[in-house]
Amino acid sequence: SSKCMLLFKPRLKYALPGSKFSFEAACIMRLTPHLLAVLLSLLPGSANAAEEPDCADVGPECMVSEGTFRVNYGSGCGRGAVCRADGTSTGNSWLGQYASAGCGTCKKKTLSCGDVDSKCLMEGGKFRVSSGSGCGAGPACTADGAYDAENKDAGCGVCTESGVPSPPSPPTPPTTTPAPTPPSPPSPPSPPSSDCVDLLVIGDFGNKGSIQTEVAEGLAKVSADRKPVGIAGIGDNIYPDGAEEKFDNIVKYWADVYLEHSALKRPWFLVMGNHDWRTDGRTQRDFTTNSKNEGGYWQMPNFWYKQSFATDSGVTVDAFFIDTEIWARSASEAKKALGDGAKDDQKDWLESELKKSKADWKVALGHHPIYTAGSHGITTDLFEELDPMLREYGVQFYFAGHDHSKQLMQWRGLNYVISGAGSKEARERLNEFPTGSMMVLREDQGFTGLSFCSKQSASLTFYNEKGSSQEVVEISATPPNPEPDRKKPDLGGGRPEGPKEAVCGGVDMMNVKKVCSFDSGCKVLADEMRGKTCREFCQRSNLDCADGWEEEDNDCEEKKHLGCDTSYGSTSDLLCECKRPESTPDLRACSAVASGCRLGGGQFRIKQGGGCGPGPVCDTDGSDAKEVHKDAGCGFCREDAADANIPFCDNMLSKCMAGNGIFRMEGSGSGCGAGPVCNEDGSDAKKEYKDAACGVCREKLAFAVMCTGVAPECLTSDGRFRLGSGSGCGKGPVCDSDGKALNKESQDAGCGVCGQFGGTNVSSQQQDLIGVSSGRGVGVSSAMLVLVAVAAAVGFQQ
Repeated sequence: SSKCMLLFKPRLKYALPGSKFSFEAACIMRLTPHLLAVLLSLLPGSANAAEEPDCADVGPECMVSEGTFRVNYGSGCGRGAVCRADGTSTGNSWLGQYASAGCGTCKKKTLSCGDVDSKCLMEGGKFRVSSGSGCGAGPACTADGAYDAENKDAGCGVCTESGVPSPPSPPTPPTTTPAPTPPSPPSPPSPPSSDCVDLLVIGDFGNKGSIQTEVAEGLAKVSADRKPVGIAGIGDNIYPDGAEEKFDNIVKYWADVYLEHSALKRPWFLVMGNHDWRTDGRTQRDFTTNSKNEGGYWQMPNFWYKQSFATDSGVTVDAFFIDTEIWARSASEAKKALGDGAKDDQKDWLESELKKSKADWKVALGHHPIYTAGSHGITTDLFEELDPMLREYGVQFYFAGHDHSKQLMQWRGLNYVISGAGSKEARERLNEFPTGSMMVLREDQGFTGLSFCSKQSASLTFYNEKGSSQEVVEISATPPNPEPDRKKPDLGGGRPEGPKEAVCGGVDMMNVKKVCSFDSGCKVLADEMRGKTCREFCQRSNLDCADGWEEEDNDCEEKKHLGCDTSYGSTSDLLCECKRPESTPDLRACSAVASGCRLGGGQFRIKQGGGCGPGPVCDTDGSDAKEVHKDAGCGFCREDAADANIPFCDNMLSKCMAGNGIFRMEGSGSGCGAGPVCNEDGSDAKKEYKDAACGVCREKLAFAVMCTGVAPECLTSDGRFRLGSGSGCGKGPVCDSDGKALNKESQDAGCGVCGQFGGTNVSSQQQDLIGVSSGRGVGVSSAMLVLVAVAAAVGFQQ
């Protein structure tokens, strides 16, 4: 309002420092609390003008990370309790919480480590102080280094390294209990003694690029500070095709990247990802005991195994490393290497080990997520089989990668963590996580860290690529709700799950890894098709190929166009779109077809199979076959009267064409779907219909050639080939009516049909009846229609 406008009048009470602006005192209470806080913080003598405070004086609830605290003007530190710029807390009033707080920095108190009580000392010149700001649970000192008390969440003081006491002797290194019995690995260095078990977790880190190098430096920085018992690598260790059966690839793309940092010369506990299983995964497992594994830091004693850790004070942690590519994907390379029983062996092992575990903390780590906000969505097999097992045996954490982001979802007491941001950028989201469960979602690169310092709570830290702490979440040790989800919960804005089974045009598709189209079901990831084409894949299910692509991460994203007849090296990641086989329209009257076989749109089921789906079937003449087929073929009939005009397909307005010699037309509506419609003669009706009726037209057919005489690049399927005139066969190289290539491409080629069986050619009389000439068939008689049907049966529907 005019009363609250900023004015150039010196008479008003408050003035912003360094500005001519001022505002009336009466307006203060009309401002929003957030804006009021910003304005008050800028007033002369306000907290914002204070000198940089000592970190020990900052309210512990305001601390974000060592040396950083939230202040009450928003500029990036995130949500939470805030302090004034002099480090004093704003208290619990409405001024004390901010959705977007600013960042203040404070001075760390420095003293000689020799002056610090030894019980409070940690690694790297840090010691716990009683104010509480992120160092974790344990004995705490005052800011001057004197022993104070036990603190569940102590702050961090920093001292000079001179005079630091010698560290205590190291504990027994973690034990390994794989199943089945693995080869004995070289012994990695023993972890240092600590009152906490720290574990860093990074996934999808093997991309061989600048992001991997930068994240490795950040990982080394945090490892030098926290000195973890190990680093968990949770899959996609080497892109794009795993180790390719060469130990040197592991040296080049893992050891030469990470072990150049002395702080990362620690045990790496690894599992396989989908990219690692593109080639024989036993290479990565066997590297554990190979002489090229210098120092023994690479640890993969088996594809599933357990590691146990403990603190000096008796906090126990069991970590269960599993292979979700074997569990959820049944990778062909894994089957080839391990046999069909590997999945069941792994499940039996995990349940047995979980049942025996008495640890305070149980953590499961694999590559594929159960829930995720990322592009891959829910992994159904893990939701149905792994999740209930984790809940039944009290597992508090499940870590996964696969999606290139960092997430924390908390659902019914179980913590689902995604840490797959080791070397690649995040993709689009599907948001397939339970509504209300997302606690942290960060789509930059980095990794996570776990710290177990007590039996009651643990700290989960999210780091960016430079190793800076972004967020710390305290996690309770309370076990999750043991009851499994009976069905998938409501998702947080995700897309519909789509068909679980791959069904294309009524045909159950074979060898499908994942359905990628949520309408037709015809676009899928092909399984076990290494070195093969999409046409070969579709033909396994008696379908035609529409198109094909190379795909990379099981996310249905098209990487490279292949078409139907090109394979792509050794990869098995084919993204194929299939379609029902095209059938030449059968020009009988629909009224002659048994009613039980009718499908609408002038289609009816016939016995030979090819895409119409299950149900009662007719013979090819439309009479009831008194049979039911699981996969019937499609016959076509005319919906109009016998003497109606039957136009040629090339006289149709292209936007009215629905395919297979069918076009949308005005009428009562019977299955052609929504879109522009034509009149019965094929002329534009200039209308749109939500449910148009189906008209049937005749294609110009060339019968004078055998399929073997047609240029192969022009052939489509079912004895059809593209003609230059244009009438529905689609884009591609085209032939003349005699089958010879025209050496040109047509965006909308016509369809010729040739005799497939023994080169049966149709006579010139039959050609005349069907209408090979360029004219349009008008006023076709009932007698002529009978001859048309006979010609079709003899010539190409045999």
